[in-house]
Amino acid sequence: MKKSAAYFSTISLLAASFSTFSYAAQEFDPDIVLEQKKSSDEKVFLEYLNYIQSLYSSGMDVELGEKARFETAFRYVPADSTFFRFRLLVDPKRNQYENKTSEVEVLINHVFDSWELQADFALNFDDNQRGATSLGPDVDSEYSYIAYNVNPNWKVTFFPYNFDGEVGRVFKSDDVTSIYYIEGTPDFISNLPLDDEKIRSKTLPGFELSWSPSTQWSTYLGVAAGRYIYPNQDNFSIEENVSSERWKTKTDIGYKAGVKFNSDLTSARLEYVTHTQATEGGALLSTAASVQINQKLSSSLSLYLESSYSSAAGNAYNIDRASSWFAQTTPFRPVYSDFYGQKQDWLGKKDFAHYLKISYDKGSNRPYVAYKRVGANFVYREDESAHRLRTADQSQSHGGLDVYGLGVDLDAGEFTITPELEYKNAANRVFGNKNDLREDKELIELNRREVSLKLYATYEL
Repeated sequence: MKKSAAYFSTISLLAASFSTFSYAAQEFDPDIVLEQKKSSDEKVFLEYLNYIQSLYSSGMDVELGEKARFETAFRYVPADSTFFRFRLLVDPKRNQYENKTSEVEVLINHVFDSWELQADFALNFDDNQRGATSLGPDVDSEYSYIAYNVNPNWKVTFFPYNFDGEVGRVFKSDDVTSIYYIEGTPDFISNLPLDDEKIRSKTLPGFELSWSPSTQWSTYLGVAAGRYIYPNQDNFSIEENVSSERWKTKTDIGYKAGVKFNSDLTSARLEYVTHTQATEGGALLSTAASVQINQKLSSSLSLYLESSYSSAAGNAYNIDRASSWFAQTTPFRPVYSDFYGQKQDWLGKKDFAHYLKISYDKGSNRPYVAYKRVGANFVYREDESAHRLRTADQSQSHGGLDVYGLGVDLDAGEFTITPELEYKNAANRVFGNKNDLREDKELIELNRREVSLKLYATYEL
């Protein structure tokens, strides 16, 4: 067990190397927190909590509790080499319907000698809307893996479901290497599915090789491959020629790479991910990259910089998660399109987004100013993405977005409370108008500017 403890301690230090800096609540990244092996005197303890709430918007009145995002995790440690994590995520962006916004995960981790095994299970309290409770593997989770520590510097990890194709923190991409295919192999894809037809999502399983020459530096390379089914004819098109008498299996291959650095004054991370079959797989992104730097300028001043790149796929499926089918069926528009049936302008485009924040440390509170520039075709998971923030007829994105932020991180024990005021200025009219709520949404006169107030709350052990 001494050997196991030594390996576990070394890898824990390296995994947490990027997280020794104190990040603001709005930059909180659960994925990084979940990499850490933090200990506690208690066998059961709260590991982290993250809460985001909109308080005010000049474009649309906000009701408290509406679109609030909440995430928390508890850990149970029965032995030094084993722990259980219970994780709850409530995110209306993933599913806006009541009682369907939650995800409950049960994670099991065990270390034995040079091996580390972790399994992530999804807990469903209403399986198939029949009141049944089911527990099974989360088949798109990057938190399931088998890792072998070759020595304190080298580590090989196998991800059976998802080799973690996300990048970014403020500009988080979601899984770049996520593709879709139609289950049921229909002869003709109609606007409404038959009983055995639905759209299935697929994340790529694969391997990651990481090298940590010191406690300051670490780097990784990853490769993944996933099988999907696709019509067996050269002229198939999801928009124009949707018939196929035969189907075949194909493979999407993903690649990722990254470098992490941490010192007393500087913390940095560089990430890159791409895959080969983004177009056929209806993926949102084909490639994404991000660089994040946290720099202490003095004893009281610190700077956070993030620059991200996205290359959107040219055939991204517009999918309704609730129905597991295309969102636009009457008329049938499976790819992101505007009101006139034309493909949206960001498809197949590349763009960048940048974020800069300067904080002043006054002890228990840290006021800051921030600036965000989002390119007209930049795609990521938040509402400011080019595929979400659009004109009334959906024909254009925001056209380039400038966001000026002012806030303060208030420390209260292990909690950080952050109120943040933002002024947003877009090139096109994309922000809501609470005085114009006509049923014909394409006729609504939107605004170019918006003032919003958000509240972030984070607890991290």
